[in-house]
Amino acid sequence: MARPARTKASRATGSPSRLSLDAPGDWRAADWKKLIEAPGRTGAVPQVNHWNMLDLDFGDQNVSTRMLAKPDWSPGNRKGNCPDSQRLVGLGRSDSRGLCTDADQPAKAGGDWVTVTDERYVTHGDWASGYNKLQCPDNTFAVGYSVNGNSMSALLCAPSDKPLPTTGRNVWFDHGDNRPSSGGSKDSDWAPGYYKGQCADDEYLAGVAYTWKWLHYGVPDALLCRLLN
Repeated sequence: MARPARTKASRATGSPSRLSLDAPGDWRAADWKKLIEAPGRTGAVPQVNHWNMLDLDFGDQNVSTRMLAKPDWSPGNRKGNCPDSQRLVGLGRSDSRGLCTDADQPAKAGGDWVTVTDERYVTHGDWASGYNKLQCPDNTFAVGYSVNGNSMSALLCAPSDKPLPTTGRNVWFDHGDNRPSSGGSKDSDWAPGYYKGQCADDEYLAGVAYTWKWLHYGVPDALLCRLLN
Protein backbone atom coordinates (compact mmCIF):
# COMPACT_ATOMS: atom_id res chain seq x y z
CA MET A 1 0.00 0.00 0.00
CA ALA A 2 1.37 3.40 -0.97
CA ARG A 3 2.19 5.73 1.86
CA PRO A 4 -0.08 8.80 1.79
CA ALA A 5 1.66 12.05 1.03
CA ARG A 6 1.78 14.73 3.62
CA THR A 7 -0.66 17.49 2.96
CA LYS A 8 0.00 21.19 3.09
CA ALA A 9 -2.07 21.29 6.27
CA SER A 10 0.07 18.72 8.02
CA ARG A 11 3.24 20.51 7.00
CA ALA A 12 1.83 23.77 8.22
CA THR A 13 0.80 22.40 11.62
CA GLY A 14 4.12 20.63 12.16
CA SER A 15 2.83 17.05 12.30
CA PRO A 16 5.70 14.77 13.41
CA SER A 17 7.64 12.61 10.97
CA ARG A 18 9.82 9.65 11.85
CA LEU A 19 13.55 10.38 12.03
CA SER A 20 16.54 8.06 11.83
CA LEU A 21 19.03 7.89 14.69
CA ASP A 22 21.56 9.16 12.17
CA ALA A 23 19.53 12.26 11.43
CA PRO A 24 21.22 15.48 12.50
CA GLY A 25 20.16 16.66 15.94
CA ASP A 26 18.63 13.38 17.17
CA TRP A 27 19.17 13.46 20.95
CA ARG A 28 19.34 9.66 21.12
CA ALA A 29 22.27 9.28 18.76
CA ALA A 30 25.19 9.79 21.20
CA ASP A 31 24.01 7.25 23.77
CA TRP A 32 22.97 4.78 21.09
CA LYS A 33 26.44 4.87 19.54
CA LYS A 34 28.03 4.33 22.96
CA LEU A 35 25.91 1.21 23.35
CA ILE A 36 26.53 -0.36 19.95
CA GLU A 37 30.21 0.61 19.74
CA ALA A 38 31.16 -0.56 23.24
CA PRO A 39 33.75 -3.37 23.26
CA GLY A 40 32.07 -6.75 23.49
CA ARG A 41 32.89 -9.73 25.68
CA THR A 42 32.68 -13.42 24.98
CA GLY A 43 32.83 -16.53 27.15
CA ALA A 44 31.38 -17.47 30.49
CA VAL A 45 29.99 -14.77 32.76
CA PRO A 46 32.26 -14.56 35.84
CA GLN A 47 30.77 -15.55 39.18
CA VAL A 48 29.99 -12.65 41.51
CA ASN A 49 29.27 -12.86 45.21
CA HIS A 50 25.87 -12.02 46.62
CA TRP A 51 24.64 -10.79 50.00
CA ASN A 52 21.00 -10.96 51.01
CA MET A 53 19.26 -9.71 54.15
CA LEU A 54 16.70 -11.75 56.06
CA ASP A 55 14.00 -9.68 57.75
CA LEU A 56 11.81 -11.31 60.41
CA ASP A 57 10.11 -8.10 61.55
CA PHE A 58 6.60 -9.34 60.80
CA GLY A 59 6.93 -13.06 60.20
CA ASP A 60 8.96 -15.80 58.55
CA GLN A 61 11.27 -15.16 55.63
CA ASN A 62 11.97 -18.55 54.16
CA VAL A 63 13.79 -18.28 50.84
CA SER A 64 15.09 -21.85 50.84
CA THR A 65 13.34 -23.99 48.24
CA ARG A 66 14.32 -27.09 50.20
CA MET A 67 12.84 -25.90 53.48
CA LEU A 68 9.66 -24.56 51.88
CA ALA A 69 8.91 -28.13 50.84
CA LYS A 70 9.40 -29.48 54.39
CA PRO A 71 7.48 -29.15 57.67
CA ASP A 72 8.01 -26.19 59.97
CA TRP A 73 11.48 -26.73 61.48
CA SER A 74 10.91 -24.36 64.46
CA PRO A 75 7.17 -24.34 65.29
CA GLY A 76 5.82 -21.25 67.03
CA ASN A 77 8.87 -19.11 66.21
CA ARG A 78 9.67 -16.64 63.45
CA LYS A 79 12.35 -18.06 61.22
CA GLY A 80 14.61 -17.09 58.35
CA ASN A 81 16.32 -19.40 55.87
CA CYS A 82 19.00 -18.34 53.40
CA PRO A 83 18.62 -19.22 49.71
CA ASP A 84 19.79 -22.77 49.04
CA SER A 85 22.95 -21.44 47.36
CA GLN A 86 23.94 -19.32 50.39
CA ARG A 87 24.78 -19.55 54.10
CA LEU A 88 24.17 -17.41 57.18
CA VAL A 89 27.09 -15.10 58.08
CA GLY A 90 25.60 -12.35 60.24
CA LEU A 91 22.95 -11.47 62.81
CA GLY A 92 21.59 -8.21 64.12
CA ARG A 93 21.17 -7.71 67.86
CA SER A 94 17.57 -7.17 69.03
CA ASP A 95 16.05 -6.74 65.56
CA SER A 96 15.94 -10.32 64.19
CA ARG A 97 17.80 -9.41 60.99
CA GLY A 98 20.20 -11.82 59.31
CA LEU A 99 22.74 -11.71 56.48
CA CYS A 100 23.35 -14.45 53.92
CA THR A 101 26.12 -14.83 51.32
CA ASP A 102 27.52 -17.22 48.74
CA ALA A 103 31.09 -15.86 48.99
CA ASP A 104 33.44 -18.87 49.01
CA GLN A 105 30.30 -20.97 49.46
CA PRO A 106 31.00 -24.62 50.37
CA ALA A 107 28.96 -27.24 48.54
CA LYS A 108 26.24 -28.91 50.59
CA ALA A 109 26.15 -32.67 51.13
CA GLY A 110 22.97 -34.64 50.63
CA GLY A 111 22.26 -35.39 54.29
CA ASP A 112 19.56 -34.00 56.56
CA TRP A 113 19.67 -30.42 57.77
CA VAL A 114 19.82 -30.17 61.56
CA THR A 115 17.75 -27.96 63.87
CA VAL A 116 19.78 -26.98 66.95
CA THR A 117 17.92 -25.86 70.08
CA ASP A 118 20.42 -26.65 72.87
CA GLU A 119 24.12 -27.12 73.64
CA ARG A 120 24.51 -30.79 72.70
CA TYR A 121 26.84 -29.91 69.80
CA VAL A 122 29.10 -27.55 71.75
CA THR A 123 32.46 -29.22 71.25
CA HIS A 124 36.14 -28.26 71.30
CA GLY A 125 35.71 -26.19 74.46
CA ASP A 126 33.30 -23.65 75.91
CA TRP A 127 33.80 -20.70 73.60
CA ALA A 128 31.41 -18.35 75.46
CA SER A 129 31.56 -19.22 79.14
CA GLY A 130 28.44 -18.31 81.09
CA TYR A 131 26.31 -17.82 77.97
CA ASN A 132 23.71 -20.02 76.35
CA LYS A 133 24.98 -21.36 73.04
CA LEU A 134 23.51 -22.77 69.85
CA GLN A 135 26.18 -24.53 67.82
CA CYS A 136 26.02 -26.50 64.59
CA PRO A 137 27.40 -30.05 64.56
CA ASP A 138 30.91 -30.47 63.15
CA ASN A 139 31.10 -30.27 59.34
CA THR A 140 27.87 -28.30 59.07
CA PHE A 141 27.27 -24.56 58.75
CA ALA A 142 24.38 -22.27 59.69
CA VAL A 143 21.85 -21.52 56.95
CA GLY A 144 18.93 -20.30 59.07
CA TYR A 145 17.80 -19.13 62.51
CA SER A 146 14.62 -18.67 64.48
CA VAL A 147 13.57 -16.22 67.17
CA ASN A 148 10.81 -15.80 69.72
CA GLY A 149 10.26 -12.09 70.10
CA ASN A 150 13.86 -11.09 69.44
CA SER A 151 15.35 -13.90 71.55
CA MET A 152 17.26 -16.74 69.92
CA SER A 153 15.35 -20.01 69.58
CA ALA A 154 17.22 -22.23 67.12
CA LEU A 155 19.83 -22.53 64.40
CA LEU A 156 19.36 -24.47 61.17
CA CYS A 157 22.54 -26.17 59.95
CA ALA A 158 23.32 -27.76 56.58
CA PRO A 159 25.98 -30.45 56.02
CA SER A 160 29.10 -29.66 54.00
CA ASP A 161 30.31 -32.08 51.36
CA LYS A 162 33.83 -31.82 52.77
CA PRO A 163 35.29 -31.60 56.29
CA LEU A 164 35.26 -28.08 57.74
CA PRO A 165 37.93 -26.66 60.07
CA THR A 166 36.93 -26.34 63.72
CA THR A 167 39.32 -23.51 64.57
CA GLY A 168 37.69 -20.13 64.75
CA ARG A 169 37.11 -16.92 66.66
CA ASN A 170 34.43 -15.22 68.71
CA VAL A 171 32.72 -12.19 67.21
CA TRP A 172 31.19 -10.21 70.08
CA PHE A 173 28.71 -7.47 69.18
CA ASP A 174 26.90 -6.81 72.46
CA HIS A 175 28.52 -3.36 72.77
CA GLY A 176 28.83 -2.34 69.13
CA ASP A 177 29.17 -3.53 65.55
CA ASN A 178 31.75 -6.21 64.86
CA ARG A 179 32.10 -6.61 61.12
CA PRO A 180 34.92 -7.38 58.66
CA SER A 181 37.12 -4.45 57.66
CA SER A 182 37.35 -5.75 54.09
CA GLY A 183 35.41 -7.96 51.72
CA GLY A 184 31.83 -7.79 50.59
CA SER A 185 28.98 -6.12 52.46
CA LYS A 186 31.35 -4.39 54.87
CA ASP A 187 29.66 -1.01 54.44
CA SER A 188 26.00 -1.91 53.93
CA ASP A 189 23.75 -1.32 56.94
CA TRP A 190 21.59 -4.44 56.78
CA ALA A 191 20.26 -3.93 60.33
CA PRO A 192 19.77 -0.15 60.62
CA GLY A 193 20.03 1.21 64.14
CA TYR A 194 21.15 -2.08 65.71
CA TYR A 195 24.48 -3.70 66.53
CA LYS A 196 25.60 -6.32 64.03
CA GLY A 197 27.94 -9.30 64.16
CA GLN A 198 29.29 -10.66 60.89
CA CYS A 199 31.74 -13.40 59.90
CA ALA A 200 34.33 -12.72 57.20
CA ASP A 201 33.84 -13.84 53.60
CA ASP A 202 36.16 -16.82 54.11
CA GLU A 203 34.37 -18.01 57.28
CA TYR A 204 31.21 -19.87 58.16
CA LEU A 205 28.90 -19.21 61.09
CA ALA A 206 29.10 -22.19 63.43
CA GLY A 207 27.38 -20.90 66.57
CA VAL A 208 25.53 -18.12 68.39
CA ALA A 209 25.86 -17.13 72.06
CA TYR A 210 23.19 -15.30 74.04
CA THR A 211 22.09 -14.81 77.64
CA TRP A 212 19.12 -13.86 79.76
CA LYS A 213 21.40 -12.24 82.35
CA TRP A 214 21.90 -8.49 82.71
CA LEU A 215 18.58 -7.78 80.97
CA HIS A 216 19.92 -9.04 77.64
CA TYR A 217 16.66 -10.93 77.07
CA GLY A 218 18.18 -13.73 75.01
CA VAL A 219 19.20 -11.65 72.00
CA PRO A 220 22.39 -12.73 70.19
CA ASP A 221 25.60 -11.39 71.74
CA ALA A 222 28.34 -13.30 69.90
CA LEU A 223 28.96 -15.44 66.84
CA LEU A 224 31.35 -18.36 66.49
CA CYS A 225 33.03 -17.86 63.11
CA ARG A 226 35.26 -20.57 61.66
CA LEU A 227 37.43 -20.65 58.56
CA LEU A 228 36.07 -22.45 55.52
CA ASN A 229 39.47 -23.77 54.47
